[in-house]
Amino acid sequence: MSSNEKSTFFIPTYEKVINAMHDLVCVTGQDGRIMLVNAAMTKVLGVNIGDDCPYISDDHECSDLCKFIKEGKYSESEISHSGRIYSVSITPLLDEVGHCKYVMQIWRDVTGSFHLRNKLQRQNDILRKDLEVARSLQHSMLVDEPPEAENIEISTLYKPCDSVGGDFYDFFKIGEDKILFYMADVSGHGVSAAMLTVFFAQAVSQLMYNRNEMIMPHKLIEQVWARFVGLGLEEHLYITAWVGVLDGKTGELVYCNAGHISSPVIAMGKQHDRIEMPGFPICRWTDTPEFKSESMKLDKGTKLLLFTDGLTDALRLSGNKVNVYGGVSAAEDIAISHVTSDDFSECLNNIWDDIHEGMGSGELNDDVAMLLIEYK
Repeated sequence: MSSNEKSTFFIPTYEKVINAMHDLVCVTGQDGRIMLVNAAMTKVLGVNIGDDCPYISDDHECSDLCKFIKEGKYSESEISHSGRIYSVSITPLLDEVGHCKYVMQIWRDVTGSFHLRNKLQRQNDILRKDLEVARSLQHSMLVDEPPEAENIEISTLYKPCDSVGGDFYDFFKIGEDKILFYMADVSGHGVSAAMLTVFFAQAVSQLMYNRNEMIMPHKLIEQVWARFVGLGLEEHLYITAWVGVLDGKTGELVYCNAGHISSPVIAMGKQHDRIEMPGFPICRWTDTPEFKSESMKLDKGTKLLLFTDGLTDALRLSGNKVNVYGGVSAAEDIAISHVTSDDFSECLNNIWDDIHEGMGSGELNDDVAMLLIEYK
């Protein structure tokens, strides 16, 4: 372009700008009457300059002085008008001294997103009810009264998270003197975790129904694993479990670890040890898992404590005594301190009180389950 040529720039007027908008726009004065309106609002709502403000809700109807001008604050809300849902933003227009004499209204049609949001809310409500049913089902399956056997005392503690977790335990009497017990945990949370819990509990119950003869823990796990594989579930779903059989006559403990992370604590007076045993979870990661049983002899007065990894998560949420007891193993150390010093009847509650201290109203993000057995 030469220096002699003049370029022409088109600057649209504000009427053309607002009339090009798809949103409905108007400006109202102190008396609530329309002073400026765009073509979209006129077409949809049938209002023109000089008409009353179209904004009417349960708590607002134009009077002598428009409340939005009186308040002079930005406002945003949703209203229903002529069968449609609009998101209405109201912006005060201030003069040079900061006084509000007019407000600009922008109406955006959100009917589609409103109905979608309501649909999602209804689906969330249904899912929430399903989770409540799953949680109730899971809790109803927990044993209230463990079976009795001579020289064996059992105590349990269970603290569920608000979502549906997968910690579970159960007991079965074998003959007159033996008790089979397990602590299990399933992957994930929600309905799938609850259903895996139900599967494991029912599978073990069927295998143990009216059993009077000893079963080796690894044989029990093998049979549960075979049933699990037959379900054809996705590979990210799995179950971990620690299964034991305690003989109340001889004190012999036979056990199998199926991938349970937290090693059980065994304590006699002030002395304690961990039953370290590697193990493979119940899953579809291999076609030939190896489960095995080992055994040990318990002396009279020996306690055996099993727990799930939710204990560590609970301590982390409380932020309590982690440094005092030594970092990542703090939860286990707290548990050991109580199982080696407290009375049997108070031990589990004391562990929980110690770990739970400082959590306040914090919500658990995983179940906490503990099982304490004493060979008396």
